[in-house]
Amino acid sequence: MKRRTRCAALLLAASLLAGCAPAASSALPEQVGGWVETDITPEGLSPDAYDREIFTHGDTIRLVETTKDAVVLYTSTDRGDSWQRTVPEWAQLPEGAEEAHFALSAEGAVCLEAAVGIPQEGSDHLLLEDRLYVWQDGWQQIPLQEMLPIEMPDGMPEQIFDIQFDGEDLIVCRGMMAESFGLLRADGSTLSYAADAAAHMFTSPLTARDGYVWGVNEDDQIFTVDITGDVCYTQPAEGQILMDVRDGNLYGLRGNSVYVRTENGTVWEQILDAENAPRMQVASAVTAVRALASDCLVVDTWVSLSVRHGAGTRSQLLRYDYDPDLVRPQTRTLTVYSLEKNPTVRQTVSQCMLEHPELEVEYEVGMQEGLEKEDAIKQLNTRLLAGEAPDVLILDGLPVDSMVEQGLLADLSSLVDTEGLYPAARAGERDGKLWYVAGRMKLPLLLGAGYEPPESLEQLAQAVENGPQLHTQSTLSDRAVLGQPPEEIAAVLLPGMRDTLLHSGQIDRAALEEFYTLVGRLCSAAGPDIYRELWRSETMEEKLASEGISVEMSGMVLFPENAAAELETFDNLADVCNAFYNKDSSGVIDLGQYCVRSVPGAQGVYVPSVMAGIPATQDETADAAIFLQTLLSHSVQQYELDDGLPVRPESLQSQWELQPIREYLPHADDVLPQLEPLLAAADTPVVPDYFDEVVVETAKQDLSAAASAAQVCDQLQTWLAEQN
Repeated sequence: MKRRTRCAALLLAASLLAGCAPAASSALPEQVGGWVETDITPEGLSPDAYDREIFTHGDTIRLVETTKDAVVLYTSTDRGDSWQRTVPEWAQLPEGAEEAHFALSAEGAVCLEAAVGIPQEGSDHLLLEDRLYVWQDGWQQIPLQEMLPIEMPDGMPEQIFDIQFDGEDLIVCRGMMAESFGLLRADGSTLSYAADAAAHMFTSPLTARDGYVWGVNEDDQIFTVDITGDVCYTQPAEGQILMDVRDGNLYGLRGNSVYVRTENGTVWEQILDAENAPRMQVASAVTAVRALASDCLVVDTWVSLSVRHGAGTRSQLLRYDYDPDLVRPQTRTLTVYSLEKNPTVRQTVSQCMLEHPELEVEYEVGMQEGLEKEDAIKQLNTRLLAGEAPDVLILDGLPVDSMVEQGLLADLSSLVDTEGLYPAARAGERDGKLWYVAGRMKLPLLLGAGYEPPESLEQLAQAVENGPQLHTQSTLSDRAVLGQPPEEIAAVLLPGMRDTLLHSGQIDRAALEEFYTLVGRLCSAAGPDIYRELWRSETMEEKLASEGISVEMSGMVLFPENAAAELETFDNLADVCNAFYNKDSSGVIDLGQYCVRSVPGAQGVYVPSVMAGIPATQDETADAAIFLQTLLSHSVQQYELDDGLPVRPESLQSQWELQPIREYLPHADDVLPQLEPLLAAADTPVVPDYFDEVVVETAKQDLSAAASAAQVCDQLQTWLAEQN
């Protein structure tokens, strides 16, 4: 059993959210009282479980894990300090039962709600209908319609919203929207029922306690229902999912943070702050909260290595014990600032505190509470001038080059080790000094399947113009098109062409006009107007379907003999894999060998992401250096978080091994050997700024190439003057 305890920063809301960070690392005063976190995850939990349910009675915790092939019961009688794993006698589900959900009473009664497929006359499809069973030396079905008579809509199969034990009585909620509650004895005999009580309740799970059902309705109101049907609405739920009721306290979940409202309290107090808890990773999801007592909670979470596809998922069960005499140890505070919330930064905060318990990392986001980007940058500048800079600056969205030129960043050359990383990690290297590191990178790529992509953009444009007819009666175009709108193509081409368009502080207007002409050619052989009309009205797939083309596409468009291509600036490995996933109604289309290469003209070019530096005004930089090193570590880089590809080779390999779509791709092994050299060769960083923003935004408009170039030049006059 994994068991690690940390006196974490999991105090109540007033402590968690109070105050601004000091200008530099400093010791926090001692604080008395707090929640102690203990990892009580039992060994052997399966990442493939489709359901896991927790039942608490006194110091006993029972966890039922259901997978496609088995039902396993884990039992602890000492609040999770030790576990016993068994396969219970009721693990064998009733014949035909699917999607099983259990309810266990303190005395060992077991009930089951499961979906069963019902054959339909004249159809090969099965209609799923919920059924309720009680274990009595075997599963016995409870005739719900007899026990809890309600009118189900015509043709609507039986629906069970939730089941919960209250002592030895079973609370059953029937109907799609919990149209009725019922109270049954554990042996299945009816005690009473309440029809139409608190109908249209959306929030699950329910909580049954002392003859009442607790829940949250669609109006965000917490309610209690007694079994006679009387409904009492207490107070607004304030977005909380009600997870448990114990000793008059309500325990709720909002986001991934856990809150409590005491019996006589009027506000929700935060117990577990998901933004700052060391073990709450970015891809974590709290699935259950159970109270063993008012001062002891069990929190069930899933942790994944990817926000995109849930790969590398593992289970994590945490216990929180409140200790009123707990003295929080002396820690050093480290402040990290980014203009917008960033998942890799958030992951680094958690990992840094987990590996360095002597550090308390506070993450500040500039653009909060409706603050515009320009105003957030002004506030940051004020702090920098006043000597109140954060310890670590995430530079995405900030004027990076200007900050380097003005000497606002410290040299990291002797503080951060980048050996063994891709060159992109040293994106901030200038004149032998390292002003910032990049925690991620984005690559402009041209992908091909079934053929070798052209060597130049001109050849690619010609390939689009000379593509096959989509349909003889097509009103869209008689040529193949790339599956992206003009602004996306402009964004992909721009990094490799930026020096051509903007050099010596001046815009090359003729080159910019050629750029927009090329974008139009790549959008559609029939001209950008038709293409824009298509994208503004319906998706490419829907349009092709209306033209009689049944192929489902994932961004690529079929070329001759089932060849395909896509232009994209990729910020995660999953999208690279998904780009090759083409299928029709008969299954995956084998497009032949896959080709991954840089966009013509952009060899070696990349867009750095999660750029991190240390303000030059900081005297103490050791803790900030720890944070930057954690950012570049495998423990963070292995996560796939949709803000760039990893800058560490072994982390790319780890992400690749977890891609679930690999098993569907006929030539999956072609991808990584071609992608790795491109990351290793990416040594020319291009940091987007206001120029890039205006050029891409202009591509959205229905303008000619000449008009687009003229508009960009006019709009950027003031900005260019400021740059010069």
